[in-house]
Amino acid sequence: MDIYSPSDCFVDKVRPSGLVQKGQELIVLKSPEVDKQIDRVKMYQEELSINARKYLDGRQAEWKKLQSQLLEQIKVQLDSQRSLHKIIQDKFDAGVVTQDELDNAKLQLASTEISFLQQQQAVVQFDREMKDAMDELQSKTKHAQGEMDRLSDLKKRLLISAPFDGDFTPRCAKDLFFGTNECLGVLNTWAS
Repeated sequence: MDIYSPSDCFVDKVRPSGLVQKGQELIVLKSPEVDKQIDRVKMYQEELSINARKYLDGRQAEWKKLQSQLLEQIKVQLDSQRSLHKIIQDKFDAGVVTQDELDNAKLQLASTEISFLQQQQAVVQFDREMKDAMDELQSKTKHAQGEMDRLSDLKKRLLISAPFDGDFTPRCAKDLFFGTNECLGVLNTWAS
């Protein structure tokens, strides 16, 4: 059985010719390109993590401000306008204020209710944007992990072990470069 290089690589260690048992290490390869790709994916994963923390920290602060300040202020204004409207309505019913004053109070109440609803909508929009950003981040993280898994699998294949007992004959030497699918050695079954 011919043994081929799984990718462009250098021979790091090679076993001398001779009999080997199943599972024994035959050839250890190193691939600077695979190492570079792994480093790039690790950096990308770290960047995703850092950006996620920054984004979430910033957005949570923004969220607290939106929740506590704007929405609460408008809710207080709305409660105040409702109380004021009720007072004016009672005065109108008692004949103390005019229809114009009652209409003005209704208009102020409606305007405050609209502002409150707009702020509630802003909160809903904010929640939607946060969810979309988190979904995108999860997708990118999942993709990066898939790439890391692929590269880790390729890295594992750079350690070539005997799949069965046999007679190993190397066709490579330490520090030589081999392209993808070049023959590194031969493993023949033992003749009983």
